[in-house]
Amino acid sequence: MLLIIVAASVWLARHYGKGEDRMENLFADRELDNRQSEAGPLELGQVYQADVPGTIAAIRVYALPDETGNRTARIWRNHDSALIGGPYIIPNKGKAGWITYRLPQPVEIAERTDYTVAVSAGEVGKTYPTAQNPEAGSNGKHLSFPAHSGRVTSLAGARPVNTPDDGSVFMVDIEFVPGSMQKSLDVQNLQSLDGSWRIVQDTENIGESGQWFMKDKYPTAKAVSIQVPGNISEAFPGYNGTTWYSRTFRTSMTLQQDMKYYLRFGAIQYKCEIWLNGTSLGTHEGTDTAFELEATRALVRGDNFLAIRVENPPGSGMLPNVFSDGGIVDHAALVAQPLVRITEVFAVPDIGTGEIALQIGMENNTGAPADVALTALYGEFKGSDLGQEKSATSIPAGKSVQNMKLVVPSPHLWSPDDPFLYRIAVTAEADGKRDAYDITHFGFRDFRIVDGYFYLNNKRIYVKSVHGTARWDPIVTQGTPRDMSIMNKQYKMLKDAGFNMLRTLQSASLPEQLDLADELGLMIYEEHEGSWNLPDPAKFSQEITGNLLRDRNHPSIVIWGLLNENKANYVFDAAKDFLTDLRKLDPTRLVLLGSGRWDKDLKTGSASNPGSLEWNVYLGGEDKDKSELTGYLPEEIGAFIDGAGDIHVYNNFPTSWNFLTAFAKLGERTKNMFLSEAGAGSIYNAVLEEQKAIQANALTNLGIYTFARERSAALNETWKKYGLDDTYPNIEDAMIDSEMSEASERALLLSAIRSNPKINGHSLTSLFNGASGEGIMDNFRGWKAGHENMLKEAWAKLKWNLFVNPTSVYADAKFHVKVSLANEDVLTEGKYPTKLSIKDSSGKDVWKERVVVGIKGGPNPPFAYGVYDADLMVPGLTEGKYTLTAVLEGIPNASASTYDFNVFSRSRHPGRLGLITVLGTSKEVNDLLLGGGAVLHEYDANEEIGQEAVIVGDLVTGDAALWRSIYKKAAKGAHVVFLSDKVFKSKNNAYKWLAVPEKGSPAYNPSWLYHQESIAKADPIMSGLPAKLLTPGVYRNLLSSLHFIKGGTVPEQTTAVAIYNTYGAPYSDGILTGTYNHHAGKFTVTTFNLTGNIGDPAADRMLLNMAAFAKSNASDTVVALPADYEAELDRLGIKND
Repeated sequence: MLLIIVAASVWLARHYGKGEDRMENLFADRELDNRQSEAGPLELGQVYQADVPGTIAAIRVYALPDETGNRTARIWRNHDSALIGGPYIIPNKGKAGWITYRLPQPVEIAERTDYTVAVSAGEVGKTYPTAQNPEAGSNGKHLSFPAHSGRVTSLAGARPVNTPDDGSVFMVDIEFVPGSMQKSLDVQNLQSLDGSWRIVQDTENIGESGQWFMKDKYPTAKAVSIQVPGNISEAFPGYNGTTWYSRTFRTSMTLQQDMKYYLRFGAIQYKCEIWLNGTSLGTHEGTDTAFELEATRALVRGDNFLAIRVENPPGSGMLPNVFSDGGIVDHAALVAQPLVRITEVFAVPDIGTGEIALQIGMENNTGAPADVALTALYGEFKGSDLGQEKSATSIPAGKSVQNMKLVVPSPHLWSPDDPFLYRIAVTAEADGKRDAYDITHFGFRDFRIVDGYFYLNNKRIYVKSVHGTARWDPIVTQGTPRDMSIMNKQYKMLKDAGFNMLRTLQSASLPEQLDLADELGLMIYEEHEGSWNLPDPAKFSQEITGNLLRDRNHPSIVIWGLLNENKANYVFDAAKDFLTDLRKLDPTRLVLLGSGRWDKDLKTGSASNPGSLEWNVYLGGEDKDKSELTGYLPEEIGAFIDGAGDIHVYNNFPTSWNFLTAFAKLGERTKNMFLSEAGAGSIYNAVLEEQKAIQANALTNLGIYTFARERSAALNETWKKYGLDDTYPNIEDAMIDSEMSEASERALLLSAIRSNPKINGHSLTSLFNGASGEGIMDNFRGWKAGHENMLKEAWAKLKWNLFVNPTSVYADAKFHVKVSLANEDVLTEGKYPTKLSIKDSSGKDVWKERVVVGIKGGPNPPFAYGVYDADLMVPGLTEGKYTLTAVLEGIPNASASTYDFNVFSRSRHPGRLGLITVLGTSKEVNDLLLGGGAVLHEYDANEEIGQEAVIVGDLVTGDAALWRSIYKKAAKGAHVVFLSDKVFKSKNNAYKWLAVPEKGSPAYNPSWLYHQESIAKADPIMSGLPAKLLTPGVYRNLLSSLHFIKGGTVPEQTTAVAIYNTYGAPYSDGILTGTYNHHAGKFTVTTFNLTGNIGDPAADRMLLNMAAFAKSNASDTVVALPADYEAELDRLGIKND
């Protein structure tokens, strides 16, 4: 693998004089003769930073004499993957040496910020010059590069982010001139303090008494380098305690008496005190809230020493901090402002009049009233100015709010379909000094609930959301603005898949993320870090107040969410009472009280519309006088609150017809409901997560990488233990099958949701995996297999919802078909002819019926319509896959128009079973065996029969004598099948009567959103059944509440195993079905509930297969017992206690 060292020559603007006199190089010029071939194309890059601002004026590339063609160069800013320069075409000259390409326009770079300069090297088999550069270094002046600073990617035109293993480099040299071009007013008055800092642990809390805030007493020798923005875990993984940050900077500003200077931080988690040149400036407590401290009295010309003591408690829920990482997690800057300054501007739009009411926060530090000239200008986002207003006023000393009004004729409204943006710039001039405040992203929009429906800009909209912690990053866990390349991928992906909203669970978005949501048109339902499980009501408003003030100008934010799954307690009371204070800060948005409404206060509405001071938007069964129930949901884990209008629903895995039927009736007699959480299925692909972490150069000791590595290793051990290589030679293929199955279960749940006309919107669980596997994306924001197309269909504005029960049916049996149509005002009032049909695998109709879909009119017609609901008996079906199809005739069809189900033939079984011995079997089991050609024979302990197959049912009872007789039969050559592992249970031991050395224990893991995976080998027990991953499409009943034998002796022949690899319990695996050798015979054990599912095609076939397998494996002759067999049974515990 190769990497490129790219040299950036920095152009000095005329403001600083002649640049050539100040040029400096990253690397000294040298000729190279090392060569290395690579099967391109590649993007080869070098990471570097400057400790002062400057401008890149040229890129120089070292060429070999046999190189031809052109190279393409680009300049990237790393923290947000922004392309800030290029692409530039650099022609080769056909001779060895350095090629210097002067940029047509110099590119500015900030100090202490990582950049990558990259060159495309793209021909297959091409030879490149190489050198070695594994260590960090600098040019002794202003430029430096980290260890292993080369980067490479095979994605053409992308920023190279991967570090080569061997440290080889493709040589380029650079020139650098410190300085920058003339800046605008705002840039002149802001000096970034992002970049390289030092950090040291203070485990004994001695830093303050030891005066570590003084430069000469700071323990520099013990400190390590850390990047800002960033988090403490990057320097000290897993550390939660006190740390001290420090850096020395020389201000680039000219200090003036009539200016004030502030240190401004986007966020420091969690609690900090800040010193500048030994002077304490103040403290701050918070997680993701911005703040500033005045630094005027301590700032000096020349070098300044900045020290910050940070207390970083773990994210335990005791404080409003989700993450345990902490530190200076957002931008840091030194800001200069005049004595009369603008502190904030809040722009309140009115979509009806086009008015923008500006609330301009002013601070007058002159000590006397001041005359101020205010100017407010608005224009198109990244476009031309459209208008302005001016105002001359006198403001008092201290803080005040000045009001201005802009009027936009016929405003262009913001929406997901048309995210039109404006910008607003406000300036204040007093005594010859001017201050400025820019709102770069502003839009006209109104979002509220009307008659139980969400309305955007006076039009009804169905909310299609997903929840997740927006700034979670798989490489550093707590994402920061330093590098948002992974976090920002999700926004466009969600829009392309049909989502119109993102719920930021228990956290706020980064401002840069909100900018992106504004531009793409993705609505944001923003929560805060005090919204979930906070014990201290006094801290409830801490984070949301700061988030409100920071983010309230973003049009993408349409909902403030106060709580999540919070029961009735003092925190709930604090949230309910906070509405009055919230409206003082923002009267423009919909506010939701508590996602899930676990408080059960159904006399308080779930929402407050813009401008309202009351919780008076009642949903579901909520009512201020008399609430009512919305309906009962069977097989739901307890997240659902009956009667609530903001609901969470998590049903058992896999989704049952019983649940679907009940969900369809939910809210029949009440108001509409918002389903703010629901999800089905989870799979954590540890193999892929580990691979992506390695490719992204994640720190190997960070939590999520460690978790992926441990889970990946555990999967490999499971594969070896049970011999799964023949079933899935590549473990990741099993994970992909599971993701596909998960997509099908999500599709089924989404069809149920879209079928219920009382659901006004839904937020899906969840965005990415974390350590739970519950995401629709992996942690690196790649779609899980099958999910993208499924979601596009599920969120279509016109969608079929198709159901067949059961999904596996006998050819001669009745089954149920249900069809509904979700219509988001696509079809207008009228009647629409529709053809329903069932097709065989060749596409031939085996059943069809024509129906008419009647779409209602009026202001709020239903979002869903029942179309068909009946039992069917279709003659002539044969074994195979069939497809239910719905087609709107004469117009474009709705999405999701097909649904597959499976047909089984009763006549297809293992053949005539012959003599079968039964013990403790039910009539249903006996009838099934008889139907399979068995001649049933009652168990006789004293009888000896050659080729004896013994079926032991779940009704067997007996003491040690019975169990010893059963195992003696096996030892003499019989094959015993135990149809239920529950028969092995004694009073004190779940597997007392299981005759193996390590008996194990039954593992009853969670089985809802989080559930185990079941994998079966293609052996005789699975004959005529699909093996590999067992999916609900065929095994829905058998997978329900399925447990496995954990920690037991591994059978000689494993048929099916279970793997629990998600949230809610530790990783585990075990036996579902296995066959043990027992001297001359065998016995088979299963945990599938076969006896409780007689009549289910998969259960029936599996049971008959077991009988046939036992018959074929039993010894033809009865052999004598081993000499010490009685003692062996004693050792195995097959004896009375």
